[in-house]
Amino acid sequence: MRTATYKSVIDRIAGYMAEADGLSVEDAAIAAAKINFFVRLAWQHYWWPETMDIERRTFRAAWAANTTYAAGEQVFYIADGQYYQAMQPSTGQTPSTGSDGNYTPNLAYWFPVQGCYGGSDYSATGTYVLGSTVRNPTDGLFYGLYRITNGVTVSGAGVAAANGVYVWDGTQYTAANGYIIYLRTTVDLSGNITGYAWQLADNTSTNLYQNGAFVLPEPSPAGTWTESFDGSYDPPPSVAITDPIAGTTPPFTSAYWTVLTPFIRSIDYEQAGETALGLVRFVWPRDPEIHRVDCPLEFALRDDFVQVYGCVNVVWLEFQGRVPEFTNLIYDSTQGYSAGVTRYDTTTGDCWTTLVAVTPGQSPSATPAKWSKVDFPYVLAEYVAQSAYAMMTDREQETPENFSIQQSAGYPLLLVEMDNIERKQGQTRQLNVRSGRRGVAMTPFST
Repeated sequence: MRTATYKSVIDRIAGYMAEADGLSVEDAAIAAAKINFFVRLAWQHYWWPETMDIERRTFRAAWAANTTYAAGEQVFYIADGQYYQAMQPSTGQTPSTGSDGNYTPNLAYWFPVQGCYGGSDYSATGTYVLGSTVRNPTDGLFYGLYRITNGVTVSGAGVAAANGVYVWDGTQYTAANGYIIYLRTTVDLSGNITGYAWQLADNTSTNLYQNGAFVLPEPSPAGTWTESFDGSYDPPPSVAITDPIAGTTPPFTSAYWTVLTPFIRSIDYEQAGETALGLVRFVWPRDPEIHRVDCPLEFALRDDFVQVYGCVNVVWLEFQGRVPEFTNLIYDSTQGYSAGVTRYDTTTGDCWTTLVAVTPGQSPSATPAKWSKVDFPYVLAEYVAQSAYAMMTDREQETPENFSIQQSAGYPLLLVEMDNIERKQGQTRQLNVRSGRRGVAMTPFST
């Protein structure tokens, strides 16, 4: 973007007002308010190329291996390009597995999202598999099944130790999902086993249960358990790992079913790590800078997001950035500032906003990585200066007729800049519009 400094705009106003020494503190504060007013008017008056962005967006944040997800959260999985809803809390559980376009959803933890769900009412005698959907007749909502086993029962557990504490004798049974059952034993001074117990640990070896039945996350069918280490004491106590409810209907509880939230293709006006949206012009199915013949997608503005219609999973937004805000408050090197504070820096002649908290002396010049410059579009500078001067002249001289004269001189400056874009540089193009449903033909438009 070609920019002007904030100082240059203030200097123009001071020149119009014949203030050779610059604006007074009071006039500088008034000028800042007028500048912000006319910047907003001019910024949103036209699709200025300097104010526009085209960015690739997804409708949910990308799944991350180190993020802990709660049931109900929705994510975008980059590997297969699909969206999923978390069915139970998890960390590191990928939404799907596979490669080369062949992916299988990890239904124990994630459910492929849909715009609407269907299914018969839950039946206590029904037959269900992972990923089954049912309707709850009590609330009318649809639920997905993420667990079909109730855990495992280990026999031979619970013989009390005669002396000492339990120690691992080397026997363990490992599940496909990384959960482990250890055999822990105690011995007397002669090395004889005096007692034993079973311990269940997760894949970080954190103790979860001892003895009896263990309830595990899916997948944990009995057949996936294998004896990965033989104990140092032979023969170890017999063990049988069984699934108590295999072949039966999972009960309708939150331990097995999670309510499914219909998926809306939405883009928040403020997405983490993305440019905040101002005015949205178009939503494209592909990058419009490469594919110039695509038709834009329909969209609707909601209270806190843009809703996109269609079935694409990735879009390109063509939008105008947020209107910048300027200030006459000067940066003070003796003060620290919290994040999000804007100050005018006399060294650079620009306004800057803190990205993070800064300590005294961390000026925009000294620590530019901690500040973001508030750019002033060059294309708007003359109009804003002229219009702000006109309003300030009316205030000081109380001559409405003079204000009208000066104000009328401002708008043509915008027309000149628009003419430079459209007529002199030919920045108009043909817009491809889908016809049929609304009978809309192809129409031209101006950038």
